[in-house]
Amino acid sequence: MRPFSVSSFCAVVVALGTIGGQPARADDTAPTLPAPVVEPVEPSAPAASPSPVAPVAPVEPVEPTVVEPVEPVKPLVPTTAPTPFEIHGGLNLRTDLGVHPLRLDGGVRYGILDVVLVLDPMVLTDGQASTDLLLQLRSDVGIAGIAGWRLTTVGIADGIQFQQNLVLGVGMDLPSFFGGAVRGQGGLELAMMIVKHGADLPSEVISFASGRHYIDLVNFGMFARYEFGWAP
Repeated sequence: MRPFSVSSFCAVVVALGTIGGQPARADDTAPTLPAPVVEPVEPSAPAASPSPVAPVAPVEPVEPTVVEPVEPVKPLVPTTAPTPFEIHGGLNLRTDLGVHPLRLDGGVRYGILDVVLVLDPMVLTDGQASTDLLLQLRSDVGIAGIAGWRLTTVGIADGIQFQQNLVLGVGMDLPSFFGGAVRGQGGLELAMMIVKHGADLPSEVISFASGRHYIDLVNFGMFARYEFGWAP
């Protein structure tokens, strides 16, 4: 047996390669792929310009809110309504020549009704006295209607003559003092003597037959009162 040399091994390898495949030819090239079709791109519309942005008004600084302290709630205290009842008394001044210029009065007031009694302390000087009993109807505006009766006594030689007089008038409140404790009233009044009798003289009743029958029996005058008031 002949020894296996390197040259022999190479010859075998070449022979095997020849048998296994043919050598590549120049015309045996790889298949050609079709070229990609590129579609034309339409130009896009230009982008719309952005709308202008309205300017933003400056923000005014906000003043800090001051929280005032809350007063504590006071407990409800039951209150009593003022009483409509009142007692009053004071000076009574008049310009009527048929009575004394200075007298004293006192009365009771309930609501809008006021009953006044007027006394004449000057009877001690001349023996003549005038006593009034008056009813006043007061209003919220300080005006009062007055109606009443006046009894005048006159001392004469044969006794005492009585003169009965109708009194009508209107009064208006005057300024008050000391928180309303002292108050006043002024006004006008008419005193008409209806009848006179006594002292052994014939009675005489007012007559309107003519002016001379009543002109001396009707008197106009002004009055003013200042008094103290007390509500129990």
